[in-house]
Amino acid sequence: MNTPIPLPQYWGSLEELAENSAYAERHEQEFFTPPLKDDVLPMERRDFLKLMGAATALSAIGCTRRPVEKIMPYVNKPEEITPGVATWYASTCGECPSACGILAKVREGRPIKLEGNDLHPLNQGSLCARGQASLLNLYDPDRIQQPLIAARGKGTTETSDWATVDGAIRGVLAKMKTSGRKVVVLTGAITSPSTKALINDFVKQFPSGQHVSFDATVPEEVALGQERSHGTYVTPRYRFDQARLVVTFGADFLGTWLSPLEFVKGFSKARRVDEGKCVRLICFESTLSLTGTNADQYTSLKAGDELFVALALAHELIVKRGLTSYAGSSSIISALQPYSVTTVAKQTGVDADAIRKTADHLWKVRGQGIVLAGATKAKHAVALQSVVDLLNASLENDGQTIDTSVAPSTQATSSFRDLTALVAEMRAGTVGALFIDKSDPVFTLPPALGFTDALVNVPFVVSLSDHLNATARASNYICPDTHFLESWNDASPQAGLMSLAQPVIAPLWNNRSFQDLLIAWGASTEKSWYDYLRRRWTSEVTLKWEDALEKGVVDLVGEERNRRGRTAAPRIFNADALTNLPALRAANDDVVLTLYPSLTMADGRSLNNPWLLELPDPVSKITWENYLSVSPAYAQALGVAEGEIVEVTSDAFTTELPVHIQPKLHSHTVMVAVGCGQKDIGRVAEGVGVNVYPYQTMNGLPVWMGEKVAIVRTGKHTELACTQGHHDVAGRPIIAEATWTEFQKNPGSGVPEDHHPSLWPTHEYKGPRWGMAIDLNACIGCGACVAACQAENNIPPVGKAQVLKGREMHWIRIDRYYSGAPENPDVVHQPMVCQHCENAPCETVCPTLATFHSDDGLNQMTYNRCVGTRYCANNCPYKVRRFNFHNFTKWIQTPIDQALNPDVTVRSRGVMEKCTFCIQRIRGAKDKAAIEKRDVADGEIITACQQSCPANAIVFGNLNDPESRAAKLAQSKRGYHVLAELNTRPAVTYLSKVRNT
Repeated sequence: MNTPIPLPQYWGSLEELAENSAYAERHEQEFFTPPLKDDVLPMERRDFLKLMGAATALSAIGCTRRPVEKIMPYVNKPEEITPGVATWYASTCGECPSACGILAKVREGRPIKLEGNDLHPLNQGSLCARGQASLLNLYDPDRIQQPLIAARGKGTTETSDWATVDGAIRGVLAKMKTSGRKVVVLTGAITSPSTKALINDFVKQFPSGQHVSFDATVPEEVALGQERSHGTYVTPRYRFDQARLVVTFGADFLGTWLSPLEFVKGFSKARRVDEGKCVRLICFESTLSLTGTNADQYTSLKAGDELFVALALAHELIVKRGLTSYAGSSSIISALQPYSVTTVAKQTGVDADAIRKTADHLWKVRGQGIVLAGATKAKHAVALQSVVDLLNASLENDGQTIDTSVAPSTQATSSFRDLTALVAEMRAGTVGALFIDKSDPVFTLPPALGFTDALVNVPFVVSLSDHLNATARASNYICPDTHFLESWNDASPQAGLMSLAQPVIAPLWNNRSFQDLLIAWGASTEKSWYDYLRRRWTSEVTLKWEDALEKGVVDLVGEERNRRGRTAAPRIFNADALTNLPALRAANDDVVLTLYPSLTMADGRSLNNPWLLELPDPVSKITWENYLSVSPAYAQALGVAEGEIVEVTSDAFTTELPVHIQPKLHSHTVMVAVGCGQKDIGRVAEGVGVNVYPYQTMNGLPVWMGEKVAIVRTGKHTELACTQGHHDVAGRPIIAEATWTEFQKNPGSGVPEDHHPSLWPTHEYKGPRWGMAIDLNACIGCGACVAACQAENNIPPVGKAQVLKGREMHWIRIDRYYSGAPENPDVVHQPMVCQHCENAPCETVCPTLATFHSDDGLNQMTYNRCVGTRYCANNCPYKVRRFNFHNFTKWIQTPIDQALNPDVTVRSRGVMEKCTFCIQRIRGAKDKAAIEKRDVADGEIITACQQSCPANAIVFGNLNDPESRAAKLAQSKRGYHVLAELNTRPAVTYLSKVRNT
């Protein structure tokens, strides 16, 4: 019998916790949005029913015609294409510098889905939400579709052709060879060695050519800190799978920092409690991140105090306790002396015991810990990295869990120092031609750098952006680049790891790849970028080209990469790295601002992507805009409410932002995401959020945190499209959790009893019964499963106005719940899908039998029979059914319709829809097994959410097969069913959350 332990009170929003009048009124409503008025009908729906009769009304609402699709047969069918059968191509994701391996699913010549490549050692078959949504960027109708000539300073453009543009650019470049002015290629972070080689071939034609790389979200300070600490400019590989303790000072390694999928994979392997492993995560941060919501121990800081807390930790270990080999270094002792735990705690307000306990934990697991730092563009960023390097060296982590020798990262290829020097040269008029690719510096760079003003002094600017962003409008020519699915490339995200990217579709428009453009402008004598790339690979990589194309990846250090234990001897820390540390500031009540890249918008490069805009932020659950997050304490002091618009003023900039009250945030820190507020880059992005890049400051590097701001109420108010408040916990026991100590004594601790008698007859399953297991201890709440499900099942985005009405269409959602005091509550993320109940409440109330139980345990939908009564949604205790209020697919513009999965019905207005356990994948595996005269093997069917999940939190399989993983997890002592007391007998088993506190 499981040990009964008191369950904490869970709440999804501060309104629910307070149970204020607005919450109480909404809680009593039958529907989140009462069905009184329909946007299409001019009268109230119930009046319509009275006037016309129920049958006529239901027919009118439910019976919309399915879109007509014409089938055009091949006259001469390509040999590699079989209609109805997908072709898979191995490639590399180009959405960010992580360069994860992908498999592109292509149907009849068009890519319709991206999956992770199982053979790639970084993402190991998973794919993040941005990677999934990058497919929609390919089909974005607002991409530039031909070369343009721009009128600099006026914002106008005119169409051109490649012959004209190429001729003009080659003419200018010819003059540059004798003019004495520089030709510069400015790019974002590039992990492609072949592309770097081609750029170098291009710029070396000119007496003073140069390649400058800068990416606003790349943590360049990590390598700069390594350079100061150990004399080598290198970004380490972090081996989370071998860690027993992770301490982070603001580094959101589970969300946006460096290589999140790789890190989540390693972290989840180190947290498999059923295998006796439960890595502890301790976070000290000022910007509440996805990583922070998964922390076992969390301490909120005022922005900029991360450095001082790290110094206090080093002081405790080295100076006070004298535990490490650096305790005998007089210079290190001298540098750390002013930063004792007592002094730092007094000045920053941080609990001294939290620092001392962290020191205890780190010393106990030395050699098996990782200390990280680096909220994006943190205050004192390089100094903070140096202190972290000292801690890792002192604790024997260097060369053990931190690898700088076997396969260090090459993902942080960014240099603000080079960019600063470039701006000075632009201002001086020595730059004659500037080519800009994969970057929007006019939008993203700090105003104090003066890039935009300096750009005026460059006579010839070429943008290779595929959207009319701010930099493109400040250029002479716009030569639109291709999407990564339309072009060849390679990547080397870590030393010894190579991958190929191959086009899976011809360019949709008259665009050319960045590399082909350089070749056309004289970078190489090769006829094409493909020829250049293949020549380099066949001469420098030993694996055959065809084999590399098939597998997509070549790991030259695979054996060393996977070896457990030490990779190299620990390096000696350079004590000079601790010189010129900033003085500990006096405590004050200033409110400081932190900027951060969100999980969905990053630096704003995909702001025109509706899948990402409608994906709820994993922390706040808000969609479609950015907002100013403030703590409950500060909101009370200022007197502001959720959604109230305030004026935020710094020394250099003022704007207005809506307020979101965010638990766990420090009372003197406010935060807002970058990337919004772009002008004219696309119809979806128009009017989305506020540009906050002007709040950046500079201190050698861009600084995104610690800027003092004044916040004033404006009296205005708006509604934030937050999805968390649509379905309340209402005090029901839906989460089971225990501590690591309790779990070790009894794995069933915290799990409620789940055996209830039933008056319903038991379903007989002669074959398989499909079910799912979801591990709450593994789930980090990243939303990759939500994006994957949307891409797989043709789920339409509905827009902010509909989300405000509770009408989001996602078939899987991730609920985020708090427990404890609002100042620093515990957080748990819970994926919620259709439970495919055996005693399904929805089935008993459907008047048309549109929802029914299948022979293999699925709760299925027949869209053609659904007339839209919504009785099933009202009767579902899990609130997982979605009603299509509008014919959203009718509004899809060409060519976005090419992203639709032909194996999944495109739903019209007026039908109920929900998770099907990817019935199309089940059907495909069953058909294949039938042809081969065998049973479906365990693991052969992988749902879209399971396939994408980087934490391996979701397992699908046959519950009637006792050897299947899903069946074994369903019998786990940690297993329970949500709302089991209702006796719906779900097919989804949840595994309890275990906290290593």
